[in-house]
Amino acid sequence: MSNQENKETKSNRALMIVFVVLAGILLLIGGSIYLSRDRIQENINDTLAPSRDQEMDETGTEEEEAENTEAAQNTGVTQNAEPRIQVVEDEATKGFSAQHNRYVYYEVTDGDPDTKQLIAGGVYREEAEIEKFCRDMCDLAQNYPDLSRDTIWFSVGEKRYSFALSSYMESGDMTALYNDLYLYVEELTLQEAERSAKAEINETAGNDSGNDTQVSQEYLELYLTYEADAVDTLTDGSEYRMVPVDQAAGSRYYVLLFVAADGKTAEIVNTDPYLGMGGAAKWIHFLDDGKTGFTCLSYSGGAKGAFYRTADGGKTFREVSYPSAKIKLSDGTYYNPFVMPEKVWEEDGILYMEAGQGADGDYYNQDGFCHGLYHSDDRGVTWSYDKEVVVEKEACRN
Repeated sequence: MSNQENKETKSNRALMIVFVVLAGILLLIGGSIYLSRDRIQENINDTLAPSRDQEMDETGTEEEEAENTEAAQNTGVTQNAEPRIQVVEDEATKGFSAQHNRYVYYEVTDGDPDTKQLIAGGVYREEAEIEKFCRDMCDLAQNYPDLSRDTIWFSVGEKRYSFALSSYMESGDMTALYNDLYLYVEELTLQEAERSAKAEINETAGNDSGNDTQVSQEYLELYLTYEADAVDTLTDGSEYRMVPVDQAAGSRYYVLLFVAADGKTAEIVNTDPYLGMGGAAKWIHFLDDGKTGFTCLSYSGGAKGAFYRTADGGKTFREVSYPSAKIKLSDGTYYNPFVMPEKVWEEDGILYMEAGQGADGDYYNQDGFCHGLYHSDDRGVTWSYDKEVVVEKEACRN
């Protein structure tokens, strides 16, 4: 081999070595680049993972809400929604309502006929109203077979109560139904009255503002010229006067005045002692503490009386309820003849109240015409019935 050929061979080998070395370097650089790229992608993935999970959760929530909305549209029921109460009337309920002047109807929940309930309205604490409600329900149980009436629902105050009629319909004993319902409703109305009274006492505790008596001196002087319908004279000679200042349809509306013993000093204590009710002030009386007082407003032509109490010297009043004497009529049903409070007095820390029969009263026991005697252990907030007391009929009307 010539020298020239040897030189070319060596040169080619050197080029191959250089090429191999360069190729190796390129491989190393490329591997590093790919490795770095993978690591960067991993970091990116790690960074995005929580956001992606959150997006998946939000997407899942949106999908669930969409499913719930679709379900609500398909079924008419919204998930976690309040029950939908529907008022339903038919010919039977309309007929009873018109006949008895008492609105009755059905309530159905979420369109389910198995939830149908017969609603008989509300009952308030008034003897004639309780008696009428009981008579109406007896008629409903006995003479309205087209009504779904196994159980009735009615309201006292803001609460609703139920009473089952089915057993009485089976036995046909309407006297038992009347009396049991009478006792039940009376107890509920007394409880409601007591709750209301205690709530008012708590609300007004420490509040001396009382009734708004910002009336001009001119009006005060005018009222002092009017004759009072009821007066309570205290031991020092000062007076509380129930003075009529307005009249409509035979009913009077009053202000309560306090007049000092000298007759020169006076003030308007209350511009609406009977809470908007009209009638005739029958009497007013304050106890020795000078703060606790009672008064009666007769109404319905003197047939009934509303009983009121104050604990702050007449600045505020509230109507007081007392229980029925539960006298039985000839047909065996209960009623209360003692509907006109006549007077209140105190003995040994106990308050007593005598209630008469009003202008229409005609109840006699074996000893004669009588009133009902009640007592109170809590300064007249609540009352308990004691017994009948015989009185002269004509004397009690004066």
